[in-house]
Amino acid sequence: MKSILEAVVAAALVLVVGSCAITSGGSVSDVPRDSAGDPDVFEDVTYEEMDQRILETLERVRERLAREVGSEWSSGIPGSETTACPGGMLGNYRLGDFTGPIPDDRWETAQRLVMEEFAPLGVTEIIVLRDEPGHHVIEIVGDYGFTVSLRSAELADLIAFGPCIADR
Repeated sequence: MKSILEAVVAAALVLVVGSCAITSGGSVSDVPRDSAGDPDVFEDVTYEEMDQRILETLERVRERLAREVGSEWSSGIPGSETTACPGGMLGNYRLGDFTGPIPDDRWETAQRLVMEEFAPLGVTEIIVLRDEPGHHVIEIVGDYGFTVSLRSAELADLIAFGPCIADR
């Protein structure tokens, strides 16, 4: 029962935090996930180009987590799920399930490498949602709703919500 409750609470946190961004001052401010940002922010990147960049980044993260952290995966990377937002489109991505937890002594390495790989795509801040032995949850966020969620517990996964890219 406790694990079901934890899963429900974690899912709710993903939904709540996924609709926010961190300002440079460190406070949370509402940024609509469902509205496209200034097209200049992404230097005329189309949705298709951003989708491809995110999928390539997920593949690199998956390879690095396996090599540097020892994470094994029970499934391949599924494609993105496209969602329309006013003035644009965004993608939702799931890296797949770990076959086991990320060990506590490798957690910092895991979160660092995820941040390194996603930083070129515009994620800038890490939010720690849970930091307990055997169970860590972070959100790495950027502009216009770009969110990457990483969980360390058994059968945890990495989920990314791409930014809302304006129609061009």
